[in-house]
Amino acid sequence: MVTSLDVLRESLFGVFYIMTEQNNQHSKRISLGALRRCILYMIDAGQVIRAVILPEFGWDPGVEKIAKKLDFFTLIFDVVVLPNVPRVPFYLASVVLVIIAILNIAFVMRLFQKGRTSQLWPVMILRILVTTLVTTFFITILRWLLYPLNCKGKTGADPDTLSTWMRGDETVPCTPWGGQEVAITLLSLLLAGVFVLFSLATTLLSFEVNPISQVPADCFTGRVEAAWSTVRVSAVLIVFVQSFLTPVGALVLFCLQQALVLALHIRTLPFHSHGFNLLRAG
Repeated sequence: MVTSLDVLRESLFGVFYIMTEQNNQHSKRISLGALRRCILYMIDAGQVIRAVILPEFGWDPGVEKIAKKLDFFTLIFDVVVLPNVPRVPFYLASVVLVIIAILNIAFVMRLFQKGRTSQLWPVMILRILVTTLVTTFFITILRWLLYPLNCKGKTGADPDTLSTWMRGDETVPCTPWGGQEVAITLLSLLLAGVFVLFSLATTLLSFEVNPISQVPADCFTGRVEAAWSTVRVSAVLIVFVQSFLTPVGALVLFCLQQALVLALHIRTLPFHSHGFNLLRAG
């Protein structure tokens, strides 16, 4: 008996089969694919480093300032172009992008269920969204989605929180769980959870969906990518966890998780390239 869960699973596999097939055909025409992948992973790694080098963990302000330049968006928007731009536009932009990604994958799944796989433009959009939101700027998008929970203003004199934005008063305290803010906070948490699940599904299925006809060992690569995604989630949540534990305790847990993922990289050897393994493990 076919259940709705079976239909959902088959639709997801179908979507990512079409997406990876199109991506493989496209990548054959690109001679700089390795360089592109290296740049994307360096941007991703820079966001992880930026997320954990904070004053709360005892880092010197000078070191934190240097670490900010490793974050692509922080470098562009906070250092180079618009040093005083508020975070609200980024929060709204991340909400819109994630909603578009979810609606797009639902639309592609519906097309697959109807057998209309000839329409490739939704698949191309999905591939672009996955590359942008999941592969490259996952940490940045997740941090923006959790903006309602962040009660630390960009500067002490000019707090930039959800409460100050909604009430139009920079002197009000940050209360994400009270008053008018609680509804937006709950919706943001729900959307962040859906985004994390979407990211884990894409990193896993993009490799495991078609392992035999491409590279058999890719099925293990997907598991390593999913484990790396959990490290990225922890890098975002660590600043919230340390308020309940201690900064040292939060960092110890984070380092243990990274050690496990490092061991998984060494044992599994994803990407079938020694250079990429050294880059990611480092």
